Amino acid sequence: MKKAITLLCMALIATVQSWAVAPTIAQITIGETTTKYYDVDELQTAVSELTGTATVTLERDFNGKLIFKNTTDVTLDLNSCTITGYVAFYNGKGTINDNGGKGAIVAKEMYNALTVNGENVEVVINGGAMSSEYASTVNIFYDSSKVLVRGGSFHSDEDQLFGYNGEYLLDAGYALVSEVAGGEDEVIYNDHTD
Repeated sequence: MKKAITLLCMALIATVQSWAVAPTIAQITIGETTTKYYDVDELQTAVSELTGTATVTLERDFNGKLIFKNTTDVTLDLNSCTITGYVAFYNGKGTINDNGGKGAIVAKEMYNALTVNGENVEVVINGGAMSSEYASTVNIFYDSSKVLVRGGSFHSDEDQLFGYNGEYLLDAGYALVSEVAGGEDEVIYNDHTD
């Protein structure tokens, strides 16, 4: 009887352990299909291989980068989560949302929180707090690319918020108040500022 109870307990423990799953980092939705990611490296690989239209919704904080290389239209929802690393768009259109209202992209030990590094890339920022320790918070490499700021906040420990060859625009009526270390808060209102 003891042996049977012991075997039953061991089987029960093995079953419970098999149910334990690591917490989801993010989910990617393409059309009607949603895939959950539990590992940062797998998420980063999936994001870099995305093509077409997709939505990436974060479900917890993580350290790393999200590089969108081949997407034509992608939405990144920070969902009140923090990426300690950076986000880069190399193609198409991107949108950054923060449906939870407390999401962030924090560039530590690297340069930009957001990099737009491709020709004719358009990114819309609707929310999220972006900060950088070493350089501009948002960097636009090509003059054919643009970033439209509709929301969010920006902080740089250096002397500029936006480094650009391309164009950044503020939505009509949107006043951006941002903090630049070593100086006063910078207020940008529908104008380019270095």
